Amino acid sequence: MIFRLANEHELNRILELYRSVMDNDYCTWNNEYPSMLEIKQDFEAKCLYILTDDHRIIGAISIVPNNELDDFDGWNINSGVREIARVVTANEFQGLGLGKLMVANVLSVMAKDDYKACHLSVALENRPAYKLYLSLGFINRGESSIFGGNYYLLEKEL
Repeated sequence: MIFRLANEHELNRILELYRSVMDNDYCTWNNEYPSMLEIKQDFEAKCLYILTDDHRIIGAISIVPNNELDDFDGWNINSGVREIARVVTANEFQGLGLGKLMVANVLSVMAKDDYKACHLSVALENRPAYKLYLSLGFINRGESSIFGGNYYLLEKEL
């Protein structure tokens, strides 16, 4: 398996991967989000990473440069922060620790780039993802009704 920045010719396959998990129990995505707009923005910002296996994209994750969660009052760290977003693993590879691998890799990228902390939101009903983030040292800073749902807001100092 290889973890790397996405290439422009892979953007459609990343959208297909996002769409392939929409019917999963814990997924809050729909046909409008994430869209090609988010994929292109992440790609152009050089923050869209993928995990491949034999040239097949089996995971994706973004380090969002414009942090949508900045307005939350419960953060311990407010500057030098990036947000992790759009974490996805192909259905047949879920439960194998690949999400944890991708998150650990982007945390290393952020630390190397001298960011101070990472923020993210995870749907209250997505217990597997919530447990994954806690296992990586994220701290629950509260809950919020954002993006049309209810989310835990998590923070990790780098």
